[in-house]
Amino acid sequence: MLQPMNSNPHATLAASLVQRFTQVFASGRRLRSESPVGVPGLDRAALVLLMKLSGREVRVGELAELCHLDLSTASRHASSLTQQGLITKVPDPEDRRAQLLTLTPEGTELSESIRRQRGLLFAQILADWEEEDLRRFDAYLARFVNDVERHVHSPHRDENQQGNH
Repeated sequence: MLQPMNSNPHATLAASLVQRFTQVFASGRRLRSESPVGVPGLDRAALVLLMKLSGREVRVGELAELCHLDLSTASRHASSLTQQGLITKVPDPEDRRAQLLTLTPEGTELSESIRRQRGLLFAQILADWEEEDLRRFDAYLARFVNDVERHVHSPHRDENQQGNH
């Protein structure tokens, strides 16, 4: 049985974090609309694929997993990025029937440019933070992301969710 939120300090703080992340996501949407980073005609999902391919050669199925997309969506965006000259397909040395996706020089340049723009934006946003605060925030955020990933891939995830309804 679920306890009321106010009787469980951990749950109350978790609810507060949910609110903070909702605010972060809303702020992120505003930032993207006010100062878009990317290329006209390149939608957000295609941009995610482009950024995930940086420094990698992967099959489309692996790219779909990396981006948390279904195979058909990843394939469609990969085709679009190929047509735009941002990625290319190369034979998989382990299985010549399969192809690996990799960034073209233009795709690499765009990916690096976007990464630099994002870095500059975050540097501006965090300019008033003390270095130790940034280090702590980075460590906590990394821990949170790892915990989310572990939860998402937990074999008991569905059982835990059913018990909370």
